[in-house]
Amino acid sequence: SLCLGDCVSNLSSPMAGESLPWQPVPLRFFIGALALSLLCVKSEDGECGARVNMGWCLSQPQVMFRLCPSSCETNLAHTRLRHRVSMEEVANRSECRGLLALTDLGAVLEGDGYDRKAKPLSSFEIFAGITPTEAARWARGQSEGIDSEKAKLAVKLYIDLARRLQQTAQNEIGKMDRNLTSLYPDYIHLVCRQRNELELSQGIELPDSHPVHADNCWKDPKDPQGICRREPPYYPWRSHSAVLFLHGPGDVDNGFVGGNFFYADTWEAPEDHRTVVEPMCGRAVAFSAGPENLHGVTPVRQGRRCALLAWYTMEKEKAHFLNELDDAEEMLRGSSAVSAKGSSDVSEADTAMAAYHRLCKETGTDDTAEPIDEFQKVVDERTLTFQVFNSAPQITKIRNLLSPEEAAHLIKVGSPDLQPSTVFEKGEITTMNYRTSETSWISEDTVAQDEILARINDRMKQVTGLSFDSAEDIQVAFYSSRNQGKYEPHLDWGVGQKVTRSFKHKISPGGRIATLLIYLDGTHGKTVFPHLDL
Repeated sequence: SLCLGDCVSNLSSPMAGESLPWQPVPLRFFIGALALSLLCVKSEDGECGARVNMGWCLSQPQVMFRLCPSSCETNLAHTRLRHRVSMEEVANRSECRGLLALTDLGAVLEGDGYDRKAKPLSSFEIFAGITPTEAARWARGQSEGIDSEKAKLAVKLYIDLARRLQQTAQNEIGKMDRNLTSLYPDYIHLVCRQRNELELSQGIELPDSHPVHADNCWKDPKDPQGICRREPPYYPWRSHSAVLFLHGPGDVDNGFVGGNFFYADTWEAPEDHRTVVEPMCGRAVAFSAGPENLHGVTPVRQGRRCALLAWYTMEKEKAHFLNELDDAEEMLRGSSAVSAKGSSDVSEADTAMAAYHRLCKETGTDDTAEPIDEFQKVVDERTLTFQVFNSAPQITKIRNLLSPEEAAHLIKVGSPDLQPSTVFEKGEITTMNYRTSETSWISEDTVAQDEILARINDRMKQVTGLSFDSAEDIQVAFYSSRNQGKYEPHLDWGVGQKVTRSFKHKISPGGRIATLLIYLDGTHGKTVFPHLDL
C-alpha cells in the first residue's frame, strides 16, 4: 500500500532506456477467493517519499531517521515536515534590553522552576527564573521609587512579549499544520543559566546545558529503539514549545559564550548531527513538542544566557497556566492602587500573600515554631507524637502516622489518575493559576478492597476522633517544581470568611470542618498559616 501509486505512475511512462524501479511478481491465488496481487519492490527513495507523505516525519521520527535519514529535513531549523519554525524580530533591541533588566533587578530566583535546585542538570551551571505572576508579585513588593517603576515596566514588557510569542508561534506553525487552531499556555518562564565559576573544569568536557530531550515525552531507557513515552513524569498534553532569545554571544553589554539552542537527529546525536540556532535578540523558535523535535542547549562557557520559554497545549481544559498572563496583568494593575493607599491601608489579602511568600522562602525543612503542647499516644501499634502549634483554631502535627511503605502505597494507588487540580471560582469548578498541582481521588470502594488503605483509613479516624461517614474521599495531591506546584493562601471551606458552598460528602452535603494532610515524600513544599505567622 505504501508504493502502489508510485508503481502505477512509473509503469505507465518509463523513460527510454530506463529500467523500471520495481519488479512484477507472479500472480498468486488464495483459498476461498480469487485475488490478484501485484507486489512492488521500490527504490528506497520512493518508499521514503511515501512515508513522508503519510506523515511519518512527525509520527515516527526515530524510525524515519533509521530508514530514511535524509528525508525529514532534520538539518533545517525551519521545516514543514517537522512543524518547526524559526522567526526573526519578534522583539526589538529595546524590548530585549527591557526584559533583561528584570533579571538585572534581581527578580529571578535561583532554582525557580527546578525544584529550587540552583544546579539542576550539572554542577557547572546555575539556573534562575521567574513566571509572569511571580514577577508581578515581586514588582508589587518593591518600594516606591525609580526601581519600583522599572520593575513594573519590565514585568509589563514580560507579559506583552509572552503574548506576542504565543500569537506568533500560533500563526507560523498554523501555516504548516491546519489542525492547529489555538495554543493555550501551559507554562511560561523567564530563565537564565550562568556558568558556575566556582566549579573547576580544566581538562573536563563540559556537559550540555540542557541535554537532548523532548518536551512531552521521555526516553525509555529499556527500549533499544529509544521510544519516547508520552506519560508522567513528563507532560503528554503539551503540544508545542517556543523560545524567544533576548541576547547573543555578540552583544557588547550582555554577551555570553556557548549556550546555543540545537535540534538533534537522535537522543545521542553527536555535534555534527545537530542543527544549531545561535541566540540573538528577537530571534525565536517554535516547534511541536514530541520526539520529532528533540532539542537541547550547548554548555554556557562564560557569562549568563537568558531567554523567554513557553510551553503550550492545544487542549484548553488541560492548560495549567491558561490565565497566567491575564492574572499577572491584573496583579500589576492592582499594585499602583495598593501603593497609592499607603501601607496603613493594605488589604487583608495582600498581608496574607506577603506572609505567605516570606514563610515559604525561609530556609530549612524543620518547623520554625515551637509547639505549645506535645504528647505521645499508641495508635494501631504505632507510637505517634502529637505536637500542638495552635489551639484555636487547632493545628496539630502528628509524627510517625504512616510507615514509608504505606506512604509509597498511597502514591502508587493515587498516581495513575492524576489530573490538573481544580478550585471553586464564581460558582463553577475550574483551574486557576493559584493552585498549580495535580490531584486524584481514592474512592471509598477502593479503600474497602485494599487492606493497606483500609488500615490507614482506620488510623486516621482514631487520631482525629471524627466519623468518616461524613468525610470526602481521600485526595492525593502531586506538586511538581516544573510548573511551580503551589496552592496560595485559601480556606478549605471556600474563599470567604464563611462557608459558601456544600461539598459532596458520603451522607449529606455540607461545609468542611477539618482537614488532615499527610506528607508522602520529599522535603520541599511547606504548609504555612500566614495569619498565624506559622
